[in-house]
Amino acid sequence: MLRRVLVQPVKLVNKSGFVNYKFTIPLMLRKINNQQQIASFSNSLIYNSSSSTSNDGVHPDFQTKLSTNQEQIREQKLKEIDEIVKNNKIVLFMKGTPDRPECGFSNAVVTVLKKMYDVEFASYNMNKDVAMKEALKEYTDWPTIPQLYVNGEFIGGCDIVLNLHRENQLEDILYGEKKEEDK
Repeated sequence: MLRRVLVQPVKLVNKSGFVNYKFTIPLMLRKINNQQQIASFSNSLIYNSSSSTSNDGVHPDFQTKLSTNQEQIREQKLKEIDEIVKNNKIVLFMKGTPDRPECGFSNAVVTVLKKMYDVEFASYNMNKDVAMKEALKEYTDWPTIPQLYVNGEFIGGCDIVLNLHRENQLEDILYGEKKEEDK
């Protein structure tokens, strides 16, 4: 016998204060041995931390498993990113190229770097290499592109770069100190 049951969302707050809602939706309610049992599913994979979950809170059954070849590619891309960041004073990982940005956020950062500060920078088109794009997100634990690095240090994405520019702090980061002509 099937019956519909109204279920309220459950508010979940993790240790860092992140709020998420879990909705348990009953699929069927049936009587078995005079007890009611509910078979349900969740619209999100949220687990309490326990011995059966990994550090990121995802049960091992639902974690992405990489093949040995994929793992080698990931490691290679992380090393490649590390070399690019260490071997260039200023690096912008972006969508497109500085001459032809492929998104508005990348265009905004390029505009600030070129037109406002006239700095030379290395760039890497993340749209040409999906594996590199995923490795970059892991490298910085930052989900979006563009990403700006100065002297091997991650500065941030478009919003952070624009805020630093508005607050007159970006020049100090890019040049290390005020330009000679400004002193």
